[in-house]
Amino acid sequence: MRNVDKQDIWETRQFLLDCAEQFPRAQVRDYVKHLYQSEFGGEHLISDGESSLAYLKEEIEHLTERQKKKPYFFPLCGHFCRINLSSSKVISPEMINRLFVVSSRYVQKAAWFALEEKLKLFLELSREDPSLFPFTAEEIEAYLKEYKERGYQPVHHSEEYRQAYEPAYRVIRREYQDYLPLYAAIENCLREKGSVNVAIDGNSGAGKTALANLLTTLFDCNVFHADDFFLPLEKRTPERLQEVGGNMDRERFREEICEPVREKKPFAYRPFDCSVMQLGEEIKVEPKQINIFEGSYSMHPDLQEYYDVKVFLSVSPAEQSNRILERNGGFMLRRFLEEWIPKENTYFEGMKIREACDLVFP
Repeated sequence: MRNVDKQDIWETRQFLLDCAEQFPRAQVRDYVKHLYQSEFGGEHLISDGESSLAYLKEEIEHLTERQKKKPYFFPLCGHFCRINLSSSKVISPEMINRLFVVSSRYVQKAAWFALEEKLKLFLELSREDPSLFPFTAEEIEAYLKEYKERGYQPVHHSEEYRQAYEPAYRVIRREYQDYLPLYAAIENCLREKGSVNVAIDGNSGAGKTALANLLTTLFDCNVFHADDFFLPLEKRTPERLQEVGGNMDRERFREEICEPVREKKPFAYRPFDCSVMQLGEEIKVEPKQINIFEGSYSMHPDLQEYYDVKVFLSVSPAEQSNRILERNGGFMLRRFLEEWIPKENTYFEGMKIREACDLVFP
Protein backbone atom coordinates (compact mmCIF):
# COMPACT_ATOMS: atom_id res chain seq x y z
CA MET A 1 0.00 0.00 0.00
CA ARG A 2 2.12 2.87 -1.30
CA ASN A 3 2.28 6.15 0.62
CA VAL A 4 -0.17 4.87 3.23
CA ASP A 5 0.64 5.02 6.92
CA LYS A 6 1.73 1.70 8.48
CA GLN A 7 -0.91 2.13 11.17
CA ASP A 8 -3.59 2.32 8.46
CA ILE A 9 -2.26 -0.88 6.89
CA TRP A 10 -2.31 -2.71 10.21
CA GLU A 11 -5.76 -1.40 11.12
CA THR A 12 -7.30 -2.33 7.76
CA ARG A 13 -5.73 -5.79 7.84
CA GLN A 14 -6.99 -6.41 11.37
CA PHE A 15 -10.43 -5.10 10.45
CA LEU A 16 -10.72 -7.52 7.53
CA LEU A 17 -9.58 -10.43 9.69
CA ASP A 18 -12.12 -9.49 12.37
CA CYS A 19 -14.89 -9.27 9.77
CA ALA A 20 -13.99 -12.71 8.44
CA GLU A 21 -14.47 -14.10 11.94
CA GLN A 22 -17.52 -12.04 12.86
CA PHE A 23 -19.39 -12.23 9.54
CA PRO A 24 -18.61 -15.63 8.00
CA ARG A 25 -21.56 -15.32 5.61
CA ALA A 26 -20.51 -11.91 4.25
CA GLN A 27 -20.03 -11.74 0.49
CA VAL A 28 -17.50 -9.77 -1.56
CA ARG A 29 -19.90 -6.83 -1.92
CA ASP A 30 -20.30 -6.65 1.89
CA TYR A 31 -16.55 -6.29 2.36
CA VAL A 32 -16.50 -3.65 -0.36
CA LYS A 33 -19.31 -1.82 1.46
CA HIS A 34 -17.39 -2.00 4.76
CA LEU A 35 -14.31 -0.50 3.15
CA TYR A 36 -16.26 2.12 1.19
CA GLN A 37 -17.96 3.30 4.39
CA SER A 38 -14.64 3.47 6.21
CA GLU A 39 -13.58 6.25 3.83
CA PHE A 40 -16.82 7.85 2.62
CA GLY A 41 -19.26 7.28 5.46
CA GLY A 42 -22.87 7.48 4.34
CA GLU A 43 -22.97 10.76 2.45
CA HIS A 44 -24.50 9.08 -0.60
CA LEU A 45 -27.61 8.23 1.43
CA ILE A 46 -28.56 11.82 2.30
CA SER A 47 -30.72 13.89 -0.02
CA ASP A 48 -31.86 16.16 2.81
CA GLY A 49 -31.91 15.98 6.60
CA GLU A 50 -35.69 15.81 6.95
CA SER A 51 -36.08 12.88 4.56
CA SER A 52 -33.26 10.96 6.23
CA LEU A 53 -34.88 11.56 9.65
CA ALA A 54 -38.28 10.32 8.46
CA TYR A 55 -36.73 7.16 7.05
CA LEU A 56 -34.68 6.66 10.22
CA LYS A 57 -37.74 6.94 12.47
CA GLU A 58 -39.58 4.39 10.38
CA GLU A 59 -36.63 2.00 10.56
CA ILE A 60 -36.38 2.38 14.34
CA GLU A 61 -40.10 1.69 14.65
CA HIS A 62 -39.64 -1.68 12.96
CA LEU A 63 -36.46 -2.87 14.70
CA THR A 64 -36.44 -6.57 15.54
CA GLU A 65 -35.59 -7.80 19.02
CA ARG A 66 -32.22 -8.92 17.71
CA GLN A 67 -31.48 -5.48 16.28
CA LYS A 68 -32.47 -3.80 19.55
CA LYS A 69 -29.90 -5.88 21.45
CA LYS A 70 -26.91 -5.04 19.26
CA PRO A 71 -24.00 -3.01 20.73
CA TYR A 72 -24.34 0.68 19.99
CA PHE A 73 -21.23 0.89 17.80
CA PHE A 74 -19.33 -1.15 15.24
CA PRO A 75 -15.86 0.21 14.34
CA LEU A 76 -14.69 0.58 10.76
CA CYS A 77 -11.06 0.84 9.60
CA GLY A 78 -10.90 4.56 8.94
CA HIS A 79 -12.45 7.85 9.95
CA PHE A 80 -15.92 6.41 10.40
CA CYS A 81 -17.84 3.88 12.48
CA ARG A 82 -21.37 2.51 12.46
CA ILE A 83 -23.88 3.54 15.10
CA ASN A 84 -26.47 0.79 15.38
CA LEU A 85 -30.07 1.87 15.75
CA SER A 86 -30.14 0.09 19.10
CA SER A 87 -28.64 3.38 20.32
CA SER A 88 -32.15 4.86 20.07
CA LYS A 89 -32.59 3.46 23.60
CA VAL A 90 -30.18 6.19 24.74
CA ILE A 91 -30.44 9.09 22.29
CA SER A 92 -33.28 10.33 20.12
CA PRO A 93 -33.74 9.58 16.42
CA GLU A 94 -33.09 13.29 15.86
CA MET A 95 -29.69 12.98 17.54
CA ILE A 96 -28.75 9.87 15.55
CA ASN A 97 -29.77 11.63 12.36
CA ARG A 98 -27.79 14.73 13.32
CA LEU A 99 -24.66 12.65 13.89
CA PHE A 100 -25.24 10.97 10.54
CA VAL A 101 -25.86 14.16 8.55
CA VAL A 102 -22.99 16.11 10.12
CA SER A 103 -20.60 13.20 9.61
CA SER A 104 -21.41 13.08 5.91
CA ARG A 105 -19.62 16.42 5.44
CA TYR A 106 -16.23 15.12 6.52
CA VAL A 107 -14.85 13.07 3.64
CA GLN A 108 -11.07 13.26 3.19
CA LYS A 109 -9.60 14.47 -0.13
CA ALA A 110 -7.52 11.30 -0.43
CA ALA A 111 -10.51 9.00 0.21
CA TRP A 112 -10.55 7.52 -3.33
CA PHE A 113 -6.88 6.63 -3.14
CA ALA A 114 -7.29 5.15 0.35
CA LEU A 115 -10.26 3.07 -0.79
CA GLU A 116 -8.28 1.63 -3.71
CA GLU A 117 -5.45 0.67 -1.39
CA LYS A 118 -7.83 -1.01 1.06
CA LEU A 119 -9.44 -2.99 -1.74
CA LYS A 120 -6.00 -4.15 -2.86
CA LEU A 121 -5.22 -5.34 0.65
CA PHE A 122 -8.53 -7.24 0.70
CA LEU A 123 -7.45 -9.09 -2.44
CA GLU A 124 -3.94 -9.71 -1.07
CA LEU A 125 -5.32 -11.26 2.12
CA SER A 126 -7.49 -13.68 0.16
CA ARG A 127 -4.42 -14.79 -1.78
CA GLU A 128 -2.34 -15.20 1.37
CA ASP A 129 -5.00 -17.40 3.01
CA PRO A 130 -7.54 -18.90 0.58
CA SER A 131 -9.54 -20.29 3.52
CA LEU A 132 -10.12 -16.89 5.10
CA PHE A 133 -13.22 -15.89 3.11
CA PRO A 134 -16.13 -17.92 1.68
CA PHE A 135 -15.13 -16.85 -1.84
CA THR A 136 -11.96 -17.05 -3.92
CA ALA A 137 -9.35 -14.44 -4.79
CA GLU A 138 -10.47 -14.79 -8.40
CA GLU A 139 -14.02 -13.86 -7.44
CA ILE A 140 -12.75 -10.81 -5.56
CA GLU A 141 -10.58 -9.79 -8.48
CA ALA A 142 -13.45 -10.09 -10.95
CA TYR A 143 -15.78 -8.11 -8.69
CA LEU A 144 -13.22 -5.35 -8.11
CA LYS A 145 -12.52 -5.04 -11.83
CA GLU A 146 -16.19 -4.46 -12.53
CA TYR A 147 -16.53 -2.23 -9.43
CA LYS A 148 -13.70 0.01 -10.68
CA GLU A 149 -15.29 0.24 -14.11
CA ARG A 150 -18.50 1.45 -12.44
CA GLY A 151 -16.50 4.23 -10.72
CA TYR A 152 -16.40 2.80 -7.20
CA GLN A 153 -20.06 3.54 -6.58
CA PRO A 154 -21.61 2.64 -3.20
CA VAL A 155 -23.18 -0.81 -3.01
CA HIS A 156 -25.88 -2.47 -0.92
CA HIS A 157 -25.36 -5.35 1.46
CA SER A 158 -25.90 -8.79 -0.03
CA GLU A 159 -29.13 -10.63 0.75
CA GLU A 160 -27.06 -13.30 2.55
CA TYR A 161 -25.61 -10.63 4.85
CA ARG A 162 -29.01 -9.07 5.52
CA GLN A 163 -30.60 -12.37 6.41
CA ALA A 164 -27.72 -13.48 8.61
CA TYR A 165 -26.91 -10.24 10.46
CA GLU A 166 -29.94 -7.90 10.14
CA PRO A 167 -27.92 -4.67 9.77
CA ALA A 168 -29.66 -1.53 11.08
CA TYR A 169 -27.25 1.37 11.44
CA ARG A 170 -26.02 4.74 10.26
CA VAL A 171 -22.40 5.70 9.58
CA ILE A 172 -20.86 8.49 11.65
CA ARG A 173 -17.43 9.97 12.30
CA ARG A 174 -15.38 8.03 14.83
CA GLU A 175 -14.79 11.00 17.11
CA TYR A 176 -18.50 11.20 17.91
CA GLN A 177 -18.80 7.68 19.32
CA ASP A 178 -17.20 8.27 22.72
CA TYR A 179 -19.74 10.80 24.01
CA LEU A 180 -23.14 9.15 23.65
CA PRO A 181 -23.99 9.67 27.37
CA LEU A 182 -23.20 13.38 27.00
CA TYR A 183 -25.52 13.77 24.00
CA ALA A 184 -28.23 12.00 26.01
CA ALA A 185 -27.68 14.31 29.01
CA ILE A 186 -27.88 17.41 26.80
CA GLU A 187 -31.07 16.15 25.15
CA ASN A 188 -32.68 15.31 28.51
CA CYS A 189 -31.85 18.72 29.94
CA LEU A 190 -33.19 20.51 26.89
CA ARG A 191 -36.48 18.59 27.19
CA GLU A 192 -36.80 19.33 30.89
CA LYS A 193 -35.54 22.93 31.08
CA GLY A 194 -35.39 24.24 27.52
CA SER A 195 -31.69 25.08 27.95
CA VAL A 196 -28.51 23.46 29.20
CA ASN A 197 -25.15 24.64 30.55
CA VAL A 198 -22.35 22.09 30.19
CA ALA A 199 -19.05 22.36 32.09
CA ILE A 200 -15.99 20.46 30.85
CA ASP A 201 -13.04 20.23 33.24
CA GLY A 202 -10.17 17.76 33.50
CA ASN A 203 -6.48 17.08 32.99
CA SER A 204 -4.34 19.24 30.75
CA GLY A 205 -4.16 17.56 27.35
CA ALA A 206 -7.28 15.45 27.96
CA GLY A 207 -9.21 17.11 25.12
CA LYS A 208 -11.46 19.66 26.83
CA THR A 209 -11.25 22.23 24.04
CA ALA A 210 -11.51 19.50 21.40
CA LEU A 211 -14.72 18.20 22.99
CA ALA A 212 -16.16 21.71 23.16
CA ASN A 213 -15.34 22.20 19.48
CA LEU A 214 -16.88 18.83 18.66
CA LEU A 215 -20.12 19.86 20.34
CA THR A 216 -20.26 23.00 18.19
CA THR A 217 -20.47 20.77 15.10
CA LEU A 218 -23.60 19.14 16.51
CA PHE A 219 -25.34 21.95 18.37
CA ASP A 220 -25.89 25.68 18.03
CA CYS A 221 -24.09 26.72 21.20
CA ASN A 222 -21.90 29.30 22.88
CA VAL A 223 -18.47 28.20 24.12
CA PHE A 224 -16.59 29.95 26.92
CA HIS A 225 -12.97 29.10 27.70
CA ALA A 226 -11.55 29.24 31.22
CA ASP A 227 -8.16 30.07 29.65
CA ASP A 228 -9.62 33.44 28.66
CA PHE A 229 -9.87 34.23 32.36
CA PHE A 230 -6.27 33.70 33.36
CA LEU A 231 -5.44 35.51 36.60
CA PRO A 232 -4.11 39.01 35.73
CA LEU A 233 -0.93 40.40 37.23
CA GLU A 234 -2.70 42.71 39.70
CA LYS A 235 -4.48 39.73 41.27
CA ARG A 236 -1.44 37.46 41.42
CA THR A 237 -0.72 38.03 45.09
CA PRO A 238 1.15 35.39 47.15
CA GLU A 239 -2.07 34.69 49.04
CA ARG A 240 -4.10 34.16 45.86
CA LEU A 241 -1.47 31.94 44.26
CA GLN A 242 -1.51 29.75 47.38
CA GLU A 243 -5.23 29.13 46.95
CA VAL A 244 -6.29 25.79 45.55
CA GLY A 245 -7.72 26.66 42.14
CA GLY A 246 -6.54 30.24 42.48
CA ASN A 247 -4.99 30.42 38.98
CA MET A 248 -8.24 31.42 37.31
CA ASP A 249 -10.00 34.77 37.64
CA ARG A 250 -13.18 32.98 38.64
CA GLU A 251 -14.73 36.16 40.03
CA ARG A 252 -14.65 37.81 36.61
CA PHE A 253 -15.75 34.54 34.96
CA ARG A 254 -18.74 34.40 37.27
CA GLU A 255 -19.66 38.07 36.84
CA GLU A 256 -19.04 38.42 33.09
CA ILE A 257 -20.04 34.96 31.83
CA CYS A 258 -22.00 32.81 34.27
CA GLU A 259 -24.45 35.44 35.51
CA PRO A 260 -25.35 36.86 32.06
CA VAL A 261 -25.79 33.32 30.70
CA ARG A 262 -28.14 32.52 33.58
CA GLU A 263 -30.11 35.69 32.86
CA LYS A 264 -30.37 34.75 29.16
CA LYS A 265 -29.50 38.20 27.92
CA PRO A 266 -26.94 39.53 25.40
CA PHE A 267 -23.59 40.48 26.87
CA ALA A 268 -19.95 41.11 26.02
CA TYR A 269 -16.63 40.24 27.61
CA ARG A 270 -12.92 40.62 26.93
CA PRO A 271 -10.71 37.51 26.97
CA PHE A 272 -7.35 37.75 28.70
CA ASP A 273 -4.42 37.55 26.28
CA CYS A 274 -1.51 35.80 28.03
CA SER A 275 0.94 36.78 25.27
CA VAL A 276 0.66 40.46 26.25
CA MET A 277 -0.80 39.95 29.76
CA GLN A 278 -3.80 42.18 29.18
CA LEU A 279 -7.41 42.02 28.04
CA GLY A 280 -8.08 41.53 24.35
CA GLU A 281 -10.81 42.70 22.01
CA GLU A 282 -14.43 42.57 23.17
CA ILE A 283 -16.50 39.53 22.23
CA LYS A 284 -20.28 39.94 21.93
CA VAL A 285 -22.52 37.05 22.91
CA GLU A 286 -26.15 36.32 22.05
CA PRO A 287 -28.19 34.00 24.29
CA LYS A 288 -28.42 30.36 23.16
CA GLN A 289 -30.11 27.27 24.54
CA ILE A 290 -26.81 25.43 24.90
CA ASN A 291 -23.73 26.90 26.56
CA ILE A 292 -20.39 25.14 27.01
CA PHE A 293 -17.94 26.20 29.73
CA GLU A 294 -14.59 24.48 29.23
CA GLY A 295 -11.15 24.49 30.75
CA SER A 296 -9.18 23.79 33.89
CA TYR A 297 -10.78 25.34 36.98
CA SER A 298 -14.11 25.89 35.23
CA MET A 299 -15.61 23.45 37.75
CA HIS A 300 -14.44 25.35 40.83
CA PRO A 301 -17.03 24.97 43.63
CA ASP A 302 -17.76 28.72 43.38
CA LEU A 303 -19.04 28.12 39.82
CA GLN A 304 -20.75 24.73 39.96
CA GLU A 305 -24.21 26.14 40.67
CA TYR A 306 -24.37 27.49 37.11
CA TYR A 307 -24.00 24.10 35.39
CA ASP A 308 -26.60 21.50 34.48
CA VAL A 309 -24.21 18.84 33.13
CA LYS A 310 -20.70 18.48 34.56
CA VAL A 311 -18.08 16.55 32.60
CA PHE A 312 -14.59 15.43 33.60
CA LEU A 313 -12.00 14.36 31.00
CA SER A 314 -9.05 12.28 32.16
CA VAL A 315 -5.89 11.08 30.46
CA SER A 316 -2.96 8.94 31.60
CA PRO A 317 0.24 10.77 32.60
CA ALA A 318 2.15 9.24 29.68
CA GLU A 319 -0.44 10.23 27.09
CA GLN A 320 -0.78 13.64 28.73
CA SER A 321 2.95 14.31 28.32
CA ASN A 322 2.90 13.14 24.70
CA ARG A 323 0.00 15.42 23.82
CA ILE A 324 1.44 18.47 25.56
CA LEU A 325 4.84 17.88 23.92
CA GLU A 326 3.23 17.67 20.49
CA ARG A 327 1.02 20.69 21.12
CA ASN A 328 3.32 22.99 23.09
CA GLY A 329 6.90 21.76 22.64
CA GLY A 330 9.55 20.62 25.10
CA PHE A 331 10.07 23.89 26.99
CA MET A 332 6.37 24.28 27.80
CA LEU A 333 6.07 20.59 28.66
CA ARG A 334 8.59 21.10 31.45
CA ARG A 335 6.56 24.01 32.78
CA PHE A 336 3.39 21.95 32.67
CA LEU A 337 5.05 19.07 34.51
CA GLU A 338 6.76 21.23 37.13
CA GLU A 339 4.11 23.89 37.75
CA TRP A 340 0.68 23.68 36.15
CA ILE A 341 -0.10 19.96 36.31
CA PRO A 342 0.74 19.67 40.06
CA LYS A 343 -1.54 22.68 40.75
CA GLU A 344 -4.33 21.12 38.68
CA ASN A 345 -4.00 17.80 40.48
CA THR A 346 -4.17 19.54 43.86
CA TYR A 347 -7.34 21.29 42.69
CA PHE A 348 -8.92 18.07 41.39
CA GLU A 349 -8.14 16.14 44.55
CA GLY A 350 -8.67 18.86 47.14
CA MET A 351 -12.01 20.02 45.74
CA LYS A 352 -13.25 16.57 44.62
CA ILE A 353 -13.84 17.84 41.10
CA ARG A 354 -14.00 14.42 39.46
CA GLU A 355 -16.46 13.20 42.08
CA ALA A 356 -18.71 16.21 41.52
CA CYS A 357 -19.12 15.44 37.81
CA ASP A 358 -22.08 13.71 36.19
CA LEU A 359 -19.96 12.12 33.45
CA VAL A 360 -16.32 11.05 33.36
CA PHE A 361 -14.48 10.20 30.11
CA PRO A 362 -12.76 7.93 29.40
